Amino acid sequence: MVFFLASVIKSGPRIIKALDAMTDEEKKLDWWYPVKDFYTTETTQYVSQASKSQKFPVVNIPTCNPPLDILFFCLMTRKEDRTMDTLSKRPTFAQMDLMEEAQTKAKQGYEFYWTKVIQGTRNTDKPEAPGMKEDYYKNSAGDKYHFLSKNMEVLMPAAHTGYTLKEVEDYMKSFE
Repeated sequence: MVFFLASVIKSGPRIIKALDAMTDEEKKLDWWYPVKDFYTTETTQYVSQASKSQKFPVVNIPTCNPPLDILFFCLMTRKEDRTMDTLSKRPTFAQMDLMEEAQTKAKQGYEFYWTKVIQGTRNTDKPEAPGMKEDYYKNSAGDKYHFLSKNMEVLMPAAHTGYTLKEVEDYMKSFE
């Protein structure tokens, strides 16, 4: 649930607000208190605050396991919204083992995310302006993670050089 909430909601304060808004009956679920406690005591929202606070940044949780983030995206997104365009805008997509054409799409989505979605910050510790950083993208693109099936099995690309656009589209269609 820790990973799921970070993947779907992405914001520590919003996650805590969502947990607090759950019904009294839902708050009795075995996972509720440990998850709430983790987000309240062990996380910070921003990477720049991690060393000072000695807490883990919520924004980094999905990037710790890109295949799981992509799997949650496919499971939680309506069929009509599960497109290459929406998938490419998830920063974790660039971390997948992609062939050149698919990686180009990932870079376009990565750039969109960091220039259009993340347009500002409330983080007073942030030393630089928001926007895509080429070095950060290259670091992500250097990862070569593999997709996971609904049964959590690793799905290897047909070629040893990464997934094609068609393979990525077929993967998303497998959730219909």
